[in-house]
Amino acid sequence: GRSGARSTDAKIIHANEFVVGEKRLILAANAEDGDLDVSDTEAALLGWVLGDGSITRSEFTGGPSQAGGSRVGCQMKIYQTKSQGILEITALLGDIDHSLHVNPKTGQHVWTIDPDYSRSLLLRAGISTKTSFDPWTLAAGLSLSAREAMVKTLDAADGKNKTPQRSRTRIDVSIVQGTGSPVAELVVALGFLTGHYTTETVYPPTEKGWAVNPYSVIRQGLGVMSNKRVSLEYSSTDSVWCVTTG
Repeated sequence: GRSGARSTDAKIIHANEFVVGEKRLILAANAEDGDLDVSDTEAALLGWVLGDGSITRSEFTGGPSQAGGSRVGCQMKIYQTKSQGILEITALLGDIDHSLHVNPKTGQHVWTIDPDYSRSLLLRAGISTKTSFDPWTLAAGLSLSAREAMVKTLDAADGKNKTPQRSRTRIDVSIVQGTGSPVAELVVALGFLTGHYTTETVYPPTEKGWAVNPYSVIRQGLGVMSNKRVSLEYSSTDSVWCVTTG
């Protein structure tokens, strides 16, 4: 509700109370912190990798150099051409071992993260590849601040709106991902677990440009709703099952 003299104490209200006056209903609260050993910086890094990067793993051959599987090749990269993204990624990787290649023709920056670090981070996050991980386990396992850090970089990588705006009714986070992909579901999970009303809209392929397959736009709204345009309507009365005692 409002602050100041017109404010009301937070409480559970019934549906018929919500349509009177100027009240705001909390739809969702931030979920508790998870217990994954992934820092805010690492969550932000994973957001860039899952959004604008790649994960490539070599085949396990059993060779001595693979140390029984613990040193199987693992390559984690981030690709970026946007100037703001280049600045943000450069700052993010300041203390993380990596190499950088810049394409002289396109200006595309390609960061290759140290393979030992990549292998460790992906193991701690429960990620095998971009298409092989449990999005809800990952989202729930992060701390609140790590979830927010990952949403920020996913939005920077694949956000639909490049001029973030915030209003009383929604926060402008609209992230584009391939429909049905674990990354798309991860964005949904992160939205709900950070207390946002989250929706997913599926669009058909356009047969041109990058949208050659169905894609989803996941939007995160604020975790509250106003009763300004809410009405209460009688629906129906029906029989219900309940426990009886004898």
